[in-house]
Amino acid sequence: MRSFCLALVAFFVVSSSAGADAPRRGRRARAAEVPPPLTLAVTPDADRAFHVRVAVDVARDGLAEAVGDLRWLRFEVLPTGARRPLRCAYPHVPSRVDPSKSVASPTNGSALVDAVVDLRMYCVGAAFDAVASGARITPIYGPKSASANRFVARDSDRRGRRTANVAGASFAFVARPAVASESGLETRLAAMGVSGTRVITVRPTIVASREARIYLRPDAWLFDVRSPDGRVTRCTMPRHPVVPILDFFTRLRPRGTTSSSIDMVAICPGVFSAPGIYDVAAIADLTYDGGNVGLTAVTGTIRGRLSFIRVSPSRDTDPSELVREVPGASNAL
Repeated sequence: MRSFCLALVAFFVVSSSAGADAPRRGRRARAAEVPPPLTLAVTPDADRAFHVRVAVDVARDGLAEAVGDLRWLRFEVLPTGARRPLRCAYPHVPSRVDPSKSVASPTNGSALVDAVVDLRMYCVGAAFDAVASGARITPIYGPKSASANRFVARDSDRRGRRTANVAGASFAFVARPAVASESGLETRLAAMGVSGTRVITVRPTIVASREARIYLRPDAWLFDVRSPDGRVTRCTMPRHPVVPILDFFTRLRPRGTTSSSIDMVAICPGVFSAPGIYDVAAIADLTYDGGNVGLTAVTGTIRGRLSFIRVSPSRDTDPSELVREVPGASNAL
C-alpha cells in the first residue's frame, strides 16, 4: 500500500511539472516562430576607407512602429586571434525613441535606413586600431534591451512586443598596407575622440624597426590635416635653430619609441571648428645628422599611417550627415 501511494505521489508531481513547463515551452516555441521585424546589412564602401553602407529594412508585416536611427548602430570588432570582441558605439546614443525617426505601420520590404557612415565615428582607441589592422566586424542595430521607450520595432498585436535590436552578418575588414621606410623609422599617432576643441593634446611617436639615432624636438613635427569638408591644412610650429648636443640625441633600439606632446589647436588655429572626422598625417622632419658630435643620426622626412581625430557632433546629429565626399587628387594626403 505504501509503495502504491508513493508511486501515485510521484505520478502527480511529474504530471504537475510537465503541465507547468508546457505553457512555457509553448510560449518559447511561438516566440521562435516570429521572424525578426527588421533586417540589417552593412557592406564596406569600395571608394572610401572606413566607410560602410548601412541598410535597415522592414522584414515583415504586423508592425505598429519601426525606428530608423543610425545613432543606435554599434559594432563588435574581433581582432585576429582574439576571443573577446571590442565594442564601438556612436558618441551620443539616444536614451529613448526619437519620434522624428519613427515610422508608423511600415510595410514589409520598406527601407528605414539606406545611408553611408564612417566607422571612425563609432570606433576609436584600441577598437579602431583593431579595425585598421584587420578584424572581423559584426554590426548590431538597436539598444541592448527593450523597454517602453527603447526599441527598434513594436508589434501591432495586442501583446505589442518590442524588439530591442537586430544583428547583421559579420564581415572582414582588410588591413591597410604597412608603411615601408628605408630609414627603419615610422610615425604613429593614436586615433582619438574629443568632445571639445579648446585643447586637443596628441602624442605623435616615432617607432624604430631597427637600431637608429635621431634628434627629435617638438618643433620637428608637422601635421597634414584634412577637415570633414575635404580641405587640407599643414600645421607647423615655429622652428628655433639650435646647435645639437650629444645628450639630446636619442638611441632607438628595434621596437623602441620616442614621442612628443603637442596641442593641435595651438598649431592649427581655427581648423577643428566643425564636428566630424579629421584625417591626420603626423610627419617628423629630422634635420640634425649628429656630425658635430661624432654621431650618425637619421635625417629626412618620416611618415606613417594616417590617423584621425573625431570631434563629437551634437546629440541630434545623424551619423550619415558627417560623411564627406570621395577625396580627389586635390585633397589627398
